[in-house]
Amino acid sequence: MKDNIIPVVFATNNTYALYLYVELWSLIKVVNPKYRYDVYVFYTNLDKENRILLEELSTENVCICCKDISSYTQSIDLKESLHLSIEAYYRLFIPLVLPQYEKIIYLEDDLQETPPQNELQAENTDCAEKLSRYGKAPAKYRNKHHETT
Repeated sequence: MKDNIIPVVFATNNTYALYLYVELWSLIKVVNPKYRYDVYVFYTNLDKENRILLEELSTENVCICCKDISSYTQSIDLKESLHLSIEAYYRLFIPLVLPQYEKIIYLEDDLQETPPQNELQAENTDCAEKLSRYGKAPAKYRNKHHETT
């Protein structure tokens, strides 16, 4: 991975595409211009219109690419629950789909805040702690670092 490229992955579907649009637009406003951000949107159920809408947000240093991962998921019976969407499983496929990257930032498609610019830089090695404030950290991370209510 080149030092100036920061890969970011989201997963979405048609229901959350517009929320992701707003999130991506907000993200573009805070990224550091000295880095290139390769943003991948994993999907299996995303209409062409929504893919175009998201990809057209690409800028000079933010490249947004919608990536159909059906070939990775079709033989697996993923179950949706009240607290876990099918798209939440897609983060497990990141190493298979994007093996060219050593580190990748995964963000939920329904963030309520966008991480500040300094938290989306390549030299930031502890992104999980900071990004857990903006998205959902893995359960083992939340249990270790967040108080239970």
